[in-house]
Amino acid sequence: MRPPAALLLALVAAASVALSAVAATGRVVSPDPCSISQGALNAALSASAGTPQYGTPGTKAVHGASLATCTWTYGNKEVVTSIGPKSLNAHPPANPTGTVTHKISGLGSGGKLLTNSRAGYVFIAVTFTKGARWGEAWGSLGVTKAQILRVGRSLYSKL
Repeated sequence: MRPPAALLLALVAAASVALSAVAATGRVVSPDPCSISQGALNAALSASAGTPQYGTPGTKAVHGASLATCTWTYGNKEVVTSIGPKSLNAHPPANPTGTVTHKISGLGSGGKLLTNSRAGYVFIAVTFTKGARWGEAWGSLGVTKAQILRVGRSLYSKL
């Protein structure tokens, strides 16, 4: 017995949507972590509003998961955004000793603010999950909580 044409068309449409969401590597396509707000970046890096920012895309492996990353530098400041699978939330990247973690609103129920002020490890970051993705916005010494939250919210809006 052959399935009705409408059911067959629906199955073909669903399969094509699923296939279009898979990259050549076989992974679900992530948003580009370099596509965050120019204004958010310039604020975090203390650059003038008209300063063009060009992120350097990359990848890194964490607990067997592949993360898409983007790194910006301006003067002595650095901002890094990362996107990976939601499963990473169960085993997030290790943080150095002295890292303090707090829940934070505005980035979903799993949004966290991480800070470390130990010499050699100074940073501020936000992590979150949204849909099938885990995300992080990280800033070096000199990047403030308000600035990294702005970057994090921009990244969150892209997921």
